[in-house]
Amino acid sequence: MSFFLKSLISIYKMLKKQTTYSTKILIMQLEIKILTKMFGKGMVGLSDFSIIIEKGVLGLLGPNGAGKSTLMKIIATISKPTYGSVLLDGEDIVKNPDLIRKILGYLPQDFGVYPNLNAYEFLKYIAAMKGVGGAGLNKRIDMLLEGVNLIADAKRPIGTYSGGMKQRIGIAQALLNDPKILIFDEPTVGLDPEERVRFRQLISEMAGDAIVILSSHIVSDIETVADEVAIIKSGMLIEKNTAPEMISKVENKIFEIALSQSEVERFKSQYLVVNTTRQSDKMLLRYISGTHQPAANSRPVNATLEDAYLFLTKTQTVHTMRNLYNIIMGDYLQRSRSYAFLITLAVTIYAAHSFVPLPEAGYTTLTIPGYRGVYNSAWAGHISALMSTVILSLFGFYLINGAIKKDIDTKVGLIIASTSVTNFGYIFVKFLGNLMVLLTISMIALLVGILMFLIQNSGYPFHIGDFLRPYFYMVVPSLIIVSGLAILAEVFLSRKTILQNVLYFFIFTFMLSGMMEKNDQHGSSIRDGFGMGIVTNSIKDQVNEQFNENIDGVSLGYTINKKESFRTFEWKGVSWNTSYVLSRAVWIGFTLLLVYISSFFFHRFDFKQAMKSSPVLKIPQERSAAISYAGFQRSALPPVTPDYGIYLFLKTELLLMVRKDSKWLWLLNIGLWVAMLFAPLAIAYVFLLPALLFLQVNRISDLTTKEVTNRLYYFTFASYKPLQRMLPAQILAVLGLLTILALPLILRLLLNVNFISVIQVLNGVVFIIALSVFLGILSGGKKLFEILFFLLTYAAFQAPQINYLGTIGETNYAILPILLGTSILLLIFSFMIRKSQIRNV
Repeated sequence: MSFFLKSLISIYKMLKKQTTYSTKILIMQLEIKILTKMFGKGMVGLSDFSIIIEKGVLGLLGPNGAGKSTLMKIIATISKPTYGSVLLDGEDIVKNPDLIRKILGYLPQDFGVYPNLNAYEFLKYIAAMKGVGGAGLNKRIDMLLEGVNLIADAKRPIGTYSGGMKQRIGIAQALLNDPKILIFDEPTVGLDPEERVRFRQLISEMAGDAIVILSSHIVSDIETVADEVAIIKSGMLIEKNTAPEMISKVENKIFEIALSQSEVERFKSQYLVVNTTRQSDKMLLRYISGTHQPAANSRPVNATLEDAYLFLTKTQTVHTMRNLYNIIMGDYLQRSRSYAFLITLAVTIYAAHSFVPLPEAGYTTLTIPGYRGVYNSAWAGHISALMSTVILSLFGFYLINGAIKKDIDTKVGLIIASTSVTNFGYIFVKFLGNLMVLLTISMIALLVGILMFLIQNSGYPFHIGDFLRPYFYMVVPSLIIVSGLAILAEVFLSRKTILQNVLYFFIFTFMLSGMMEKNDQHGSSIRDGFGMGIVTNSIKDQVNEQFNENIDGVSLGYTINKKESFRTFEWKGVSWNTSYVLSRAVWIGFTLLLVYISSFFFHRFDFKQAMKSSPVLKIPQERSAAISYAGFQRSALPPVTPDYGIYLFLKTELLLMVRKDSKWLWLLNIGLWVAMLFAPLAIAYVFLLPALLFLQVNRISDLTTKEVTNRLYYFTFASYKPLQRMLPAQILAVLGLLTILALPLILRLLLNVNFISVIQVLNGVVFIIALSVFLGILSGGKKLFEILFFLLTYAAFQAPQINYLGTIGETNYAILPILLGTSILLLIFSFMIRKSQIRNV
């Protein structure tokens, strides 16, 4: 609790005043001592790495996986070493990262942007992270945009920028705070030759009174601008020296030779070949003789830094394409190892034990007024399968939906698009991945159901078939249908998440209602997509026949029963006739056919083609290319004015949420907002407000995860005091937005002097925000919150007495402090976990 109070005090101080830079004179020396970074399964990122870095440009060279990015992330305070220290003028930034964050400019190798912001808005947001404000900020941003040749495109959404333009935005943000330490990880990727020359000129100017650390696979860039070069291999420092000194190590060792094609392989086994070109009918090989004598007919050539680099590392890399089995397993493993999946498993185990209550229990899951089935093997097996089908068919969709989007967000899709896998092959893999996730959960529910029956020892014999048959005939086909619908939703409604969720809910309701239809003489209904009607109608028909009743139907779901008398009956299961099995096969075949058809419409990660009708994603011609570039002088930039408040964070967070969804969804939001002014108060409270809040799920769910999703955490976690500035701004921004959305109802409740209901509404809003923040930080994704928020909304519609927003007229005063206390605890844990994440990225 003291930690939470300290955070609140820090937030208050930052809102009230600005902070100034330290007046300490910096010697500007980074000393890295025995730095080691270990990853899982014994992987080593850095091993006893030591180096001293002073003013000037240090170029880092090394093969992929050598540890260059790991080293840069540790210096940028994005990652924490396993052990070792990084000293800035003698003070350890590992223990006190704020020492370097005020004077740091960092451009990571793979950074992201908020696509709905333009360049001005994005740079102002980054400036707020860096604590830069004041009257000169706008002018400084203008000059930086002009310097990176983006001034003419500054008001376009960054989502429409080319890769090179985004890279230049990254360079501009690194210079916002007039940094004394600059870290550039592969900065020239995506830049054309002219832009690369400009960047090298900029680096040369910055290096006068700053430390510049530059990593690049383009050796000529390092050779041109670096005062010193460090070569890293397998996490260890191989060499640190000036470029001329390194080149001297391979002087008189570089040769060229012309060979026939048949001689090349034998030659490569004897010498380190650094380059091969075709020359007429011969192959011209550039090689390093090393300790060997040069081959006959060779001629010496001048050595370069690239020759020295290859001589010192002698590394080759091989990439292979996995087979289909490994693709499927890889897709399944990456999803099954997520927090959302593990938490879902835990919830499944807890819920599955309650699927089939004993007759004396105070609730039922299959309700027939006045009647209960005895707890025999058939009843336990079939009811467990019914509940698994309902719950996994409803919430399973929201759990697995987003498999293709995951590949888009991580850019794995760009790699997949370049492989030989067909569209149908990829779509089918995702379909199988969806199915395997749901089958894993359903099998655990099945095992829990069997175990509970054996533990309860009801006196009836156990028959394994009573559990397995409904599982294979009812649960498995339903999960196949859900897995296919998730694929269809992503292919045809790829960027319309809200529409996917709403549309599936209506499809689910439609198919579930088919369960209540009168079956044909073979016990099947074509609209009963989940195939549950054969069980529910069999139970209903037996009760009607045995007790001479006229019950129309039964209901599924947890129902709390008041103490009342009931009659029991023994139900012995259903006969899975040929007609029913054929109907299941038809639904499975139809689902697979739709999955196959969807592969013809799959964008294969080519969004220019797939979204060509969308004006937001259309990338117009880069206008700034035609503008002559005059460069800029660092000394001409306006001075940096420190500003560590959170106003700009609040403004940007609100802007991001407002621009999150399409215009049609905002029209729907406005329609519901206006309807709350005129609809009956009870309708507005019980239905309209929960529906309006649920429509914001896409805005709320990524409140604390969008930095990771958009690969901005490199900037946010390396900013000054992110815990006390960014997280509170996110919470306050969404609180303001949701309060505005609930304002019509709040005003009407105030006019009716119903203050307790106003408190209930605000309490519920705070609870939803706290839940989003906590689950987002804990799981690192938004899927888990989306599922739980849907569950809360669904419960609010079905049972108003358990509405998280409370009820009108029947206030449960005990719930108010419980809900508020839960919200406070969730926020406290959120701050604690985020603090740990920032320290141990």
